Amino acid sequence: MPVELEEVRMGNYFALGKEVIRISEHHYPILTALCDQLQPLRLQAPRLSKLGFNLVRPQDFNNWTKVHHGLPVFLKAAANNRYILQFTGYDKVRVVEYIHELQNIWYWLFAEPLQKKEDLPQEPDSSGALANHAYQPFYLTWDCQFLICTKPHVLWRITSDKPLFEHAGKKLGLKLMQGQAGNTLQNQAIEWLKMELRRMPALTEKGAS
Repeated sequence: MPVELEEVRMGNYFALGKEVIRISEHHYPILTALCDQLQPLRLQAPRLSKLGFNLVRPQDFNNWTKVHHGLPVFLKAAANNRYILQFTGYDKVRVVEYIHELQNIWYWLFAEPLQKKEDLPQEPDSSGALANHAYQPFYLTWDCQFLICTKPHVLWRITSDKPLFEHAGKKLGLKLMQGQAGNTLQNQAIEWLKMELRRMPALTEKGAS
């Protein structure tokens, strides 16, 4: 099946004929026409291994995990060759079927690419200079449902059940899903979230559940 243009981002893997390609800046001038020839890659054991995922239990190819900044991310096999992406303490974040979908969700969650080791951006050099992106202490997921602290690892769900502040007429709060957070860290998270929501006002239309 052809790939939709809006699903394609830099670094995604697709099948092109009998080859597997990684989308780069060289493909962008012809991307519209190229999408008609691209085929999505299903989530399969060898491909997940190359992306850094490991089996939860030996020989159990239905359950995979990858740790990102102390946060275990799980893939659990579902019906129709799909997988459920999960965090500890939360049953389902998203159902995925193809490699590029997993890559896109990973980027939306962590603002970092999910690629094979040899394709990843360079690590900081000896001078400490970062290659492609700057560290940030918090991440807001693409759907505005979760706030993640990277060090220490803490996962909150953004909720309206116990509001801590108001933004754009909506009362919002944080529900701890994983990790430990004292008042100082939670207050830092709230202040960061406020700034992020002001910076990206369109996100607030999705709101908290």
